[in-house]
Amino acid sequence: MKNQLETLVKELNQQIVSLERENSRLHKELDACNENLTIYKTVINKILTPLQTRIMVEGMKRANWTEVEMAKAILLKKVSSKAYDLVRTQWNIPLPCDSLIRKWCSEIDFQPGILHSILRLLKEKFVDSSTMYRQCVMGLDEMSIESEIAYDQKHDVILGPFKKMMVVCVRGLFKAWKQPIYFGFDIKMTKEWLFDIIRAVENSGLSVHGIAICAKFFNINFILF
Repeated sequence: MKNQLETLVKELNQQIVSLERENSRLHKELDACNENLTIYKTVINKILTPLQTRIMVEGMKRANWTEVEMAKAILLKKVSSKAYDLVRTQWNIPLPCDSLIRKWCSEIDFQPGILHSILRLLKEKFVDSSTMYRQCVMGLDEMSIESEIAYDQKHDVILGPFKKMMVVCVRGLFKAWKQPIYFGFDIKMTKEWLFDIIRAVENSGLSVHGIAICAKFFNINFILF
């Protein structure tokens, strides 16, 4: 009986040693997999957004796309609709569907005034950019337009007739980018109006260092303060 117990204990000890070796081997494989996964995520995050990565890794069926992700999707679709469909359906890269893009575009608020939705996009766009790339100048321009009446179905208002349209853009000083952030009709420019736009731009994370004005249209005496 004693010999049988000793034999059994010996066998169990051997099994324990074997399991410990197997456990050690599996831990090493797991560490290697985690290291490879970290490398994979680092590489893939340079190409995809965190949400796209989660969709691919976790198999998410629904996604709440951010404004920046939607804007990038629209940009890609504008470059080539066929390329967009190829990336989405054949390469299985998570992207918003056509109906969602149309719905999102229809909900963007483009009423006359400061385009806050555009400024939010700019804020997201430059959130990880260096301070240098966030330096910009504002450009003010005015153009004559046809004096007509138009109906804004979305907001149920009648616009016009107007004689002139004013547009304000911001342009990068050290990086090539340009974006309209304000438009209005028959506007009389004031210091307060200008300061409101500058504050809105700088609240989005950009720094305004100058103003370019088309003197052909504007009375620029107000700027001398």
